Amino acid sequence: MQDFQRATILNSLARPDDWNSWLEAVGFEGQVGREMGFENSALTYQAAIEGLGFALAQLPLVEAELARGDLITPYPVTLDNHITFHLIFPAGAPRNAMLKNFETWIISKAVAGLSPSEK
Repeated sequence: MQDFQRATILNSLARPDDWNSWLEAVGFEGQVGREMGFENSALTYQAAIEGLGFALAQLPLVEAELARGDLITPYPVTLDNHITFHLIFPAGAPRNAMLKNFETWIISKAVAGLSPSEK
């Protein structure tokens, strides 16, 4: 964990508390080397791919990059921050076949990302 005293951490401005929570969860005490902030998670992930530093990621959003080897997970610690996402759409929208198919697909992706104890 001493790596973080010299490292650059990449932070999504949309998720400002993630690094503090993760560092606390792993028991890191001290200061990180440097921080770079990005407007959103996608830019943060791209910066990590380009080698600018360490990033925290929502794994379903970087599955392809992990599979290709563009990114790795050097520390096997995950943060369970109980953030939930809800599928939303206009109340009056007809629930046609396309919407039902999308709803089924997105729910299956969300469930696939859960740990066995959360399912």
